[in-house]
Amino acid sequence: MEDQQKNENEKLIDRAHAEACDKGEDTYEDPVTGETVFTRAYLLARGWCCQQGCRHCPFGDSHIVIRFKNPSAG
Repeated sequence: MEDQQKNENEKLIDRAHAEACDKGEDTYEDPVTGETVFTRAYLLARGWCCQQGCRHCPFGDSHIVIRFKNPSAG
C-alpha cells in the first residue's frame, strides 16, 4: 500500500510540474507537502547548481548535496 501511495504522490507531483512548465512558471506548489518547488526549466535557465538537492535539478550528479551535518560524526 505504501508503494501505491508513493506512486500516486509522484503522479500528482509530475502533473503539477508539467502544468507549471506548460504555463512558463518558475515554481509550483507541491500537491503533497504544499512546499514551493522550482521547475526544471527555471533551474536550467538560472544556469548553476545551488547544491541544495532540488527535485528537478538539471545538473545531474555533478553537485554535492549536504543536508545536515551530524555533530557526533567527528
